[in-house]
Amino acid sequence: MDVVNPAHASPDFLRLATAEQWFEAVRAAGPPGILVVIERWLGAALRSRTTAEDVWQETLLLAWSSRDQVVWQGVRAFRRWLLTVAQHRITRLAEESRTQKRGATVTEVPDRDFEERPQYAGPVRTTTPSQAARDREAAEVMQSVLADLPDDVREVVALRLFEDLTIEDVAARLGLGESATRHRLRRGLHLYRSRLSAKLGCGLWKSKDP
Repeated sequence: MDVVNPAHASPDFLRLATAEQWFEAVRAAGPPGILVVIERWLGAALRSRTTAEDVWQETLLLAWSSRDQVVWQGVRAFRRWLLTVAQHRITRLAEESRTQKRGATVTEVPDRDFEERPQYAGPVRTTTPSQAARDREAAEVMQSVLADLPDDVREVVALRLFEDLTIEDVAARLGLGESATRHRLRRGLHLYRSRLSAKLGCGLWKSKDP
């Protein structure tokens, strides 16, 4: 089954997915780019408690466990869903951090009982040490290129390309007109992609990541 082309994947693809199909869907969603987003969302305070990689692995476990509740609508929608799961996990970590600062005891309650489900093995291949190392390396390159973009285009690129916000939402977030946002995005994408290609080597970049 071609998980990349929605025309070749049925709406119940995730519910019926084998471990290998799940792995292919996750790879198509672009883990390095998702790691960049998670790193942005964590902030300095939460980075002292966890890492983007840990949040990503927890996200995959939560997503695998609840995949039967999601209708397959293509890779882009799948990526947005993974980002939503990650965002919910980060929100929970932030709430736990605030509770601890008030001196209260935090009792960790698992979101789902992963281990008891027989199909739990599905996401294992997506979180192996070697795969995680490759994703982290790619994410670091992306973060470096993004950080070096001019100030006036950096956040536009981050919000549109990595966080997948609409042009309208990016414009509203930054207090810009939609026309100005589109202009900055075109310029920013050209700079980002050309610099990324140069950094990784001409013709070597084949990932579907941002």
